[in-house]
Amino acid sequence: MMKAAKAAAAALLLITAIPSAAWGSDRRDIEIAAGPLDIAIARLAQLTGVDIGTTDPAIPLARSPGAHGRFSARSALDRLLEGTGYRAVRIDATSFRIERAPVRARPKPRPVETPADPVAEPILVLASKRDAPLLRYPGSIAVIQPEAGDMLGAGERRDIHAISDGLPILQSTELGSGRNKLFIRGIADSSFVGPTRSTASVYLGEAQLGYNGADPNLNLYDIRRIEILEGPQGALYGAGSIGGIVRIVPNDPMLDRYAASVLASASATQSGANGHELAAMANLPLVDDRIALRIVGYQTIDGGFIDDRGRRLRNINRQRTRGGRAALRIAPGDGWTIDIGAVAQENRARDSQYTMRSMPALTRASTIAQPFEGDFSLGQIVVRKTWDSGLQLVSATAAVRHHSDDRFDATSRLRPNIPLAYDSHDRNEMITHETRLSRSVANGNSWLIGVGYIDDDDRIEREFGLPGQPLDITGVTNQSRDASIFGEATIALTPRLSITGGGRLTRTQTESDPTFIRRGTAFIRGRKTLRYSPMAAATYALAPRIALFARYGSGFRTGGLAVAPGVGRVANFTPDSIRVAEAGLRLARGGETGVSATAAFSYARWRQIQADLVDRRGFPYSTNIGNGRIRGFEAMADWVPMRGLTFGGAIFLNHSSLHDPILALTPQRGDELADTPRINGNARASYQWGDPAISQWYVRGTASYVGRSFVGFGSMLNIAQGDYATIGAGAGWQRGNLSLMLDLDNIANSHANRFSLGNPFGVADRNQQTPLRPRTVKLTVAKGF
Repeated sequence: MMKAAKAAAAALLLITAIPSAAWGSDRRDIEIAAGPLDIAIARLAQLTGVDIGTTDPAIPLARSPGAHGRFSARSALDRLLEGTGYRAVRIDATSFRIERAPVRARPKPRPVETPADPVAEPILVLASKRDAPLLRYPGSIAVIQPEAGDMLGAGERRDIHAISDGLPILQSTELGSGRNKLFIRGIADSSFVGPTRSTASVYLGEAQLGYNGADPNLNLYDIRRIEILEGPQGALYGAGSIGGIVRIVPNDPMLDRYAASVLASASATQSGANGHELAAMANLPLVDDRIALRIVGYQTIDGGFIDDRGRRLRNINRQRTRGGRAALRIAPGDGWTIDIGAVAQENRARDSQYTMRSMPALTRASTIAQPFEGDFSLGQIVVRKTWDSGLQLVSATAAVRHHSDDRFDATSRLRPNIPLAYDSHDRNEMITHETRLSRSVANGNSWLIGVGYIDDDDRIEREFGLPGQPLDITGVTNQSRDASIFGEATIALTPRLSITGGGRLTRTQTESDPTFIRRGTAFIRGRKTLRYSPMAAATYALAPRIALFARYGSGFRTGGLAVAPGVGRVANFTPDSIRVAEAGLRLARGGETGVSATAAFSYARWRQIQADLVDRRGFPYSTNIGNGRIRGFEAMADWVPMRGLTFGGAIFLNHSSLHDPILALTPQRGDELADTPRINGNARASYQWGDPAISQWYVRGTASYVGRSFVGFGSMLNIAQGDYATIGAGAGWQRGNLSLMLDLDNIANSHANRFSLGNPFGVADRNQQTPLRPRTVKLTVAKGF
């Protein structure tokens, strides 16, 4: 369903706006000024909810005469295209494709029902909060989305951490679903989870999913698109987005039609247990053109494949994920929409998924089970108002609850007959609000201003002792209140050159307390901080298909209280900050065939890096480790030599180092940052053929390489991982709304080490590794109604 590693550097203009009213043949007042054609079409999409796509990279350089009067959506689009040399071809009831008008009146043997080019890439950057066209967006971004009529990738896993396997700029730890941390473009602090704020923020629509800790790894069934906006994004998204953001955009309720879909899959893993997935969606108009409800439910079982010889158990690392989403859309008219949404998901793992290097492949020996439970829930309300002038108001409020429980085997090697357990309970509750006002005009100028507020309470409780009667040990509670005002503006100095500037002023207050502490032990309370995060950027169109961009951005993370090394101690960790400069080039494909590509260099300076670590006994603590530098190069490309045949690839080169380590700690000068390989890349090829009106077939192949990285820094944590290659293949058939897909992953059945960590109480032995899932075959059936 999701097509991993799709480069966001192609030349498609795909406007998929949230409709403010039901679309149809009704006429309405349309006021769109003359100006660049891409901006005019974006405005029409916002007013009508129509989807408009093209593969022509010269669209931003064409000039539209505008539209003034009372039109239907189709007649308004025709008016915008007058004299531009382009025409609109209808795809379905709510979608059009724009293509060059033929010079001669020669009919093309191509039915209008043909779906959009399967290699086309979205160009509206929704995460920019002003729906900026890609060729005008001054920064690095990757966009992944399923496309109408395209089944490529539909049999693959649907979660963020599966996507990270095929997108080199996105890295992830591998403790397990719901326990992993995400990193973007090498901005990685540590492999361990603790009270420090995440370096990458994940959003579902307008709602931020977490403040710190692991990513909940939401299921991505019935998702419209995903945008990975590389950071820092402090100006638009505030503290905690120093690495960037991952924005998940779900499909909105449709006001004018009933729809449904179901998916079922079964998988078999060599030397492991079977798995399955079930998912369904229903879209229900409750009041015609006014109110609609969209409901999604799912359950995924990942069969275990690791054996525990110490307890004589097989396939111990079974993982279950189940949950659902509900969205209610109310469109009272006059440009207003109200979206009310809810999400609930639970992750359950019977045991952890690491093995021991000193034992046969896919085996380990432990004294007790190490289960994980994670519960995530979210409620949000988003109110929008769009005026005919292009002015848009968005007000979003969300409440998030994320609870997780971990257990690790803390049994000592010196006393193996006395089992010991370490339990960690993280209780995070967060309320967020943002109200912003923006406007985009036809000449390419735009502006945005807004206010934001975050109220986050995070409580970490810990226990240690015999599994049946553990004792409380020191934990911490951090209460953070962030209030901010932010803004950005883009000025089109010429049709080719645009500059952007802005920033965010944030006031943070943190109050911290230990949850349990020995009498007489001192601690340090939190503090108030006032920070400004500026940004500046520019884009320049060298030619109709080539654009340069440059960007400078900054961000920070707030401090707080954390467990300190030793027994019963806590200590403050201070805020850190980062500055990143980047420059890049985009090449857009000139039509349905050809090459599209993007490449960018980046340089980051990260000061007072916060990190969650463990001591030699395995107990966690958090501190600042010093300053770092990160140099990166990324490139993505797609080549379509003929219709239906696509080759693609992506690479990320990274060199990171601690520049001024705090000498009292274990890091040393020159240590690499955690979990980011120096080289990470992939390649893919696919071919799709057949008549869309009858049936279609496809085949695909993928190959990837993950370079060597390290769990952390210093003599204890510089444990190597990675340095492996994998290959996969797939095939499928589609007839109408019915699809059958067969996927084969890890064809070589490699047991390579993805992550040299599973239990912090054994990390000092340097004997742990997390293997790739063995060769797995998966059969998927999907049906739409």
